[in-house]
Amino acid sequence: MSEHILRAILSLSKPALCLDFDGTLVEIAPRPDEILVDEKLPDLLQALQAQLDGRVAIVTGRTHADLTRYIDVTAFPVASSHGAEFSPAGSKKADALIASDGLVPLRPVITERIRGLPGVYVEDKGTAIAVHTRPNPDAHPDLLDHLAGEVRGHPEIHISEGKGIIEVRLAAENKGTALIRLMQLEGWEDAQPVMIGDDTTDNDGMAVAKRLGGFGIQVGQGPNGTKMSHAALRLASVTATHRLLQMLSW
Repeated sequence: MSEHILRAILSLSKPALCLDFDGTLVEIAPRPDEILVDEKLPDLLQALQAQLDGRVAIVTGRTHADLTRYIDVTAFPVASSHGAEFSPAGSKKADALIASDGLVPLRPVITERIRGLPGVYVEDKGTAIAVHTRPNPDAHPDLLDHLAGEVRGHPEIHISEGKGIIEVRLAAENKGTALIRLMQLEGWEDAQPVMIGDDTTDNDGMAVAKRLGGFGIQVGQGPNGTKMSHAALRLASVTATHRLLQMLSW
């Protein structure tokens, strides 16, 4: 099952784990605030940190402030908001790497567009506006087309589609740039990153991981059953991810 992936990671001379959160470390919930965090996860991540000399990071689309509700963000480096926020290990606060004012004109447009769509709601992350369509998947295609039209002609703004979510965000940072920043940390120099994630935004991180001598691991199926183009290996589920991490921490 996970043994061949374990061998692939251990074959690297200096592996560094870059872990997505939702869909990778925790199961995706109908709403982001309804996730359940396994009580053993903090100890597992701490054991991994010790085994890999501190080269474990969380790379997530959640904001740093939101992530603090679920895990101890001081335990490891965290690249949040798709890399638009960054905090080194030991820090309770994240540095904002880009200003959020570029999305100001789009906020009322998006809010107005989803008005009257049952179940669809907006999560404003500052540097990204997430439109959650999981409760109403039939609304997703038309919303995606509409929002793509709204950002056309704005090269500084990027639109991405994930599992029950459409995100309009500033394009300056992504999970790929987050990995590059992680590789500049003390102790991470010359490491080979392994990006583990379940959704399309993780693909940027996987591409950089491959370029830097590591590789990407996809968890489960991508949106609409797709395979991420830069994923070299695949884990079946969040449970399989935990099993792999347990084997790595021994």
